[in-house]
Amino acid sequence: MCKKRIFTIIALTLLIPSITSSSVYADHIVGGSFFVNDANTDIIITSLGSDAGFNHDLYFDNTNLFLFNSRSVGEQITLGNFPAGTELIFRLKVLDNGESYFTGSNERNVDGVIHASIRNTAPDTWEFGFEDMNGGGDKDYNDCMFRLTGKVSVLSNTSANIAIIGAWGGSTSSEPFSLVFYSNGYYVYADEIGVEHGTYIWDSSTGKFNTNVVMDSNGDHGLSFFDPKISDKLSENNTVIVNGDNITFNYNDETIITNRVASGLYTKEQINQAIQKERVKYDPDGDGIVDLKVAIHALQTISGKINKISDHLHDISIEKCVDYESSENTNDNEYEFSIELRTDNFVQYVTVNCPGGKFIEIRDYDDENSDRFWEYDCKHNKIDDLLQYGDGSYMIELHYSNGYSESTVINYFNSDQSSPLPLITSIPKFISHDDYELLSPDEPVTFTWDINSIDENAKIVAISCECGDKEYEKMYEVTDNISSQTFNLSNGIWECYFAQAILLEGKNTDNINFELITYSETDYQIIVSESTNIPEASISIDGSNEDWKNINPILSDPSGDVDLYDGIDITKVYLAKNNNSMFLRLDKAGMTLPTGEYKNNWLYFMPVEKGGKAYAIEIFLFETNVPRIRLFDISVDPYDYDQYIQLLEGLNYSVNMQTIELSWPISYFSEFSSYSLKFFTHYTINKDWKDNGDINDNTIVINP
Repeated sequence: MCKKRIFTIIALTLLIPSITSSSVYADHIVGGSFFVNDANTDIIITSLGSDAGFNHDLYFDNTNLFLFNSRSVGEQITLGNFPAGTELIFRLKVLDNGESYFTGSNERNVDGVIHASIRNTAPDTWEFGFEDMNGGGDKDYNDCMFRLTGKVSVLSNTSANIAIIGAWGGSTSSEPFSLVFYSNGYYVYADEIGVEHGTYIWDSSTGKFNTNVVMDSNGDHGLSFFDPKISDKLSENNTVIVNGDNITFNYNDETIITNRVASGLYTKEQINQAIQKERVKYDPDGDGIVDLKVAIHALQTISGKINKISDHLHDISIEKCVDYESSENTNDNEYEFSIELRTDNFVQYVTVNCPGGKFIEIRDYDDENSDRFWEYDCKHNKIDDLLQYGDGSYMIELHYSNGYSESTVINYFNSDQSSPLPLITSIPKFISHDDYELLSPDEPVTFTWDINSIDENAKIVAISCECGDKEYEKMYEVTDNISSQTFNLSNGIWECYFAQAILLEGKNTDNINFELITYSETDYQIIVSESTNIPEASISIDGSNEDWKNINPILSDPSGDVDLYDGIDITKVYLAKNNNSMFLRLDKAGMTLPTGEYKNNWLYFMPVEKGGKAYAIEIFLFETNVPRIRLFDISVDPYDYDQYIQLLEGLNYSVNMQTIELSWPISYFSEFSSYSLKFFTHYTINKDWKDNGDINDNTIVINP
């Protein structure tokens, strides 16, 4: 529906400006509702008294606030300001019989009759009165009278106007559009150019029709030519006439006729039913701000070209996983569910209704260019915990920055949609390697598996190996009958994963890319390193390096690989031992340290043998650089400081310029023969710990 292009489109605002035309508000608006226009202007209520025999109290129903008794005259209360679009609802309680009656629609009243009327008496000034008897009394609406002062619009709720309510659409070759009139006085117009919405007032007996445009992004299309703020050529001939399922818009010399929407994503009956119930379905908080869903669906029915959910939701992945930490211990496993989405930046948060009954809300995201990445990931200890997610239809709802929302469905089914994806539960195993296996460097590593042991439901086998920023991965179809894969693994501790899976990819009915995965995987740690014996020596912890002169460093690290302070840049690590003690020497690139901050140096001794104990030495420096040195058992979880168990504090130490020496009893390290050695340093900024220090790039295996 194209507006006459001669009209000037004024700057748009999200506030609802008042309609002040006297022709609009000359008479009482029976059953009218107040809607706030200006969020910065106070609403003031004044009591004008009562000529009825009953006694009454007036309440501001939005907050159940008592205002005054109807016997008072001239009493005034300032309600404050409210967001634009808020409906202000007032309730009259009849003290004599306990009944309550409301402004607005007759549906709010127990007798199903309108009990309040509103009339405009001056700019931004309205008087409203009530009938206080069931059935509406004599319908002069003056049993109790009140005044409202403020910038509001008044919208009609009379049943005579019900004919216009519904979804209307037109489909010419060049200008398909959708138009929805809601029962609470709001309308939404959408076409290929954009969306317009606002409020309307319509007199069904005369056809007189005015709009109050709230938002307009469709250029010279829509209903703004019926808005007296925008158009200076409104006349008595500008009307809207409804005749059954036809609606005619008459504006000066232009006439446009269109029909109710009757087919497509929703039938006409479904759309009309949804509109009639928008107070519950599309406006649950009753603030008068309705959803664009009906209009968008109606427009998709006509053109299918605008405001599709696939414009906002680009990709979605749903995964179920059985993660075996060990191929030998079936009790050491986790059951994981995850869902990942990629959207545009118009999406503010995401909710998911799972077929198993679980409700998920995702509010955290990662930004990448103009996209947002959302993830929910939860690990469980029992396989039955996955039942809360379930198999079947996942309802994904996007919640947009303008307050609206839109949903789509992803079916967690096989490609033929006949049955759910089966959960892969068998244990994938290498036959070539064990967990915690130590391998020599500079030799290709070939992983092999028995293809006959792959889960009968699996379609894919996959293998990956990760170490720092290095990663190798390969995936095969089970039908390829591939049973081995070779990688060139460099020196380091490699986290390797062997998985068997079902992977389905496609598009749903809303044209959204999806990926469905069910898989089981087994974790392996493969250590590629030379093995070095710790030399025998007796070291005096005295600050002198003389005792170390015939000992080579166990580990060397480049200097200059920290940003600012060479005092946390470790360049060499020395180890030595005798029958009673282990000795450690750390050399650093310099002596510069951040002032007034905490500094920390960590050395990790991780067992090569499965089940061995892991240890850490902490060299903590206070603001004054006084050290606190401790030995920890970190076997429970090396990555969780709260799980560390302190074994010793106050280790023997000495600090000399750029060197730290210390020793501790060797008994802690004699239980197992081999450890991988790593270090890590960092410091605080404004007493907040950062990952800003040094970390060794190479792994060495030591034999105490």
